[in-house]
Amino acid sequence: MKTLIKIQNYQEAKILERVNRFVVRLKIKNKTIFGHLNNTGKLEEFIKKGKIGLVLPTQNKGKLKFRLSMVKEDERAFSIIDTLIQMKCFEIALKNNSFPGLKEEKF
Repeated sequence: MKTLIKIQNYQEAKILERVNRFVVRLKIKNKTIFGHLNNTGKLEEFIKKGKIGLVLPTQNKGKLKFRLSMVKEDERAFSIIDTLIQMKCFEIALKNNSFPGLKEEKF
């Protein structure tokens, strides 16, 4: 399997609850914080109390300093729920011709 991007500056967080479409309550190093969620899908199988997530610092100067980007599936895998990272991975994979069926498509 080929690495598309490397994610750095992440922190591990425990998911406590989804507050609304854009906010999730998390625990990082025994401190409860609110994090941004840029994926407005239901994500019921991912955003569950007690699950482990990876958060990244936000780029804006707003109230929420972190965004929940990935959720742990098992000991070796995380699911990317951050739509910005999903889009970046797709763009890179498309440029690397990872989807032969899309070679002739114009985007």
